[in-house]
Amino acid sequence: PTPTSEPIYPTAIPTPVPTRPPDLYTQATSGTPIYSSSLTQQDSASWAVNSGSTSCQYTALGYQVSNSQTSTYQVCKEHNIALSDFTFQAEIVLTGTSGDGGGVIFRDNSEGGYRLHFTSSNKHYDLISPSPQSPINGTSSAIAGMGQINVVTIIARGKNIYIYINKALIIHIDNSTNTSAGVFDFFAVDFSQSTTILFRNVKIWA
Repeated sequence: PTPTSEPIYPTAIPTPVPTRPPDLYTQATSGTPIYSSSLTQQDSASWAVNSGSTSCQYTALGYQVSNSQTSTYQVCKEHNIALSDFTFQAEIVLTGTSGDGGGVIFRDNSEGGYRLHFTSSNKHYDLISPSPQSPINGTSSAIAGMGQINVVTIIARGKNIYIYINKALIIHIDNSTNTSAGVFDFFAVDFSQSTTILFRNVKIWA
């Protein structure tokens, strides 16, 4: 996708805390993950690697996604893990002092994926579903600032999707648009500012 300008977000309105099954987070992140990686080097997931003004690169600190091409998304895919029901967790750090954010795409398949985007600078988040419908968006004090670690956890169980940042539940949707298996992607956005993001310590349970 190619954004033409930075989106105008509505004023955040306080909403009730999303509901969830008891102890869902604890249960979903227990046990042995099917995939666990520091993302400092290529592994079984086969994440994309490329260079340039938009890039996907392994570094000593983690998998770095950079975008300095205005009005674009830089998407970096893995190629070997396609799931429908799962728990996905990653440490995500928006580096530097500014940037337009980025995040994770999941259930990415021919039906289109779910795209979770957040920014550390203004603590905004949004989730865009495959079908043409209004994104879910808001702000959360749970989102850590620039240069700090945000632990993002996505729990997908059929049409129910729960998204946590730093263990705080920020989104719960009941959406049957796309419940098929798909791969995972990382992305960085440049609406008007260059963005560099580190992704590391990824775990996937299924």
